[in-house]
Amino acid sequence: MSSAATNAGTCRTYKNWPAAGVLVAALLVSVPTPTSAMPEHAVVLEIDGVIGPATTDYVTRKFGAMKPADIGLIILRVNTPGGLESSMREIIRVVLSSPIPVAAYVAPNGARAASAGTYITYASAIAAMAPGTNLGAATPIQLGRVPQLPGLKPEQPPSPPEWDLVRSRWGKAIAL
Repeated sequence: MSSAATNAGTCRTYKNWPAAGVLVAALLVSVPTPTSAMPEHAVVLEIDGVIGPATTDYVTRKFGAMKPADIGLIILRVNTPGGLESSMREIIRVVLSSPIPVAAYVAPNGARAASAGTYITYASAIAAMAPGTNLGAATPIQLGRVPQLPGLKPEQPPSPPEWDLVRSRWGKAIAL
């Protein structure tokens, strides 16, 4: 085979490049990529103050109204001293079952996500903190229950020393 025949074949290949380029470009434009199919909007929900039934209702309603086709990220902006254990659990359930990724952002500077806010932050896919903020002191409370001292059984209330003296003198006659 002569070198002229080889060059002619190569030239013919180069002549088809513009058509191939147009075909590849058309395919790339028509095939959706994950970045082009993902919504570009984020929604910020404020959790500011004590976490209770009102906060739970607010978060639940807002999450229920959001559509994954429209929203790419939900940001919970957290500044709370904590709150009720039941409210915290419901918010965590909503966050974990969300089809939209959730980020917790402890802000503004000096804010905190303490107690129930700590667990809500833990439940989020992304956790971020502004400078000077803190996370921790995680002890959610239950409404209507008296906190127990360490080492006491739930049915055993703490008693002052005076009660012990009265019980020893009067026995079962006095029901405390």
